[in-house]
Amino acid sequence: MTLPITSLYAALLTMMMLGLAASVIAKRAATDISILHGDNMDLALATRRFGNFIEYVPMALLLMALMELQSASGLATLQPLEPDFVTYQPFHPLKADLLRCMADPTGAEAYNAALALTRNEPEKRFLEWKKAPRFTLTDIGD
Repeated sequence: MTLPITSLYAALLTMMMLGLAASVIAKRAATDISILHGDNMDLALATRRFGNFIEYVPMALLLMALMELQSASGLATLQPLEPDFVTYQPFHPLKADLLRCMADPTGAEAYNAALALTRNEPEKRFLEWKKAPRFTLTDIGD
């Protein structure tokens, strides 16, 4: 079984991780600080951003993969969490992708919720692209 949604997010998040790592490397090179942050707050912030990413993203990807493996049960797992995550932007594309895996047309509503919470223009364009209807194998029988 393939995991197209998790694979896509893993690829995008890997690019983000490389960007965060490059930022830390550049700041370390510019300040000649190789260990800790030497009271340089820019370096401390960059290091912490990278650390937070490394600490939380792998677990999120693992949970995403488990949910994708069981789309219906994954969606059932997400639904009770929705009231707590209504303002958490990453929740909505995950829900939309699970709905899309199940060929449920209400996924567009979840993409709209994510778009409403997104301030980043490239991310908005990506979500609009994901939201757009596409030809799928389930359309062949219709």
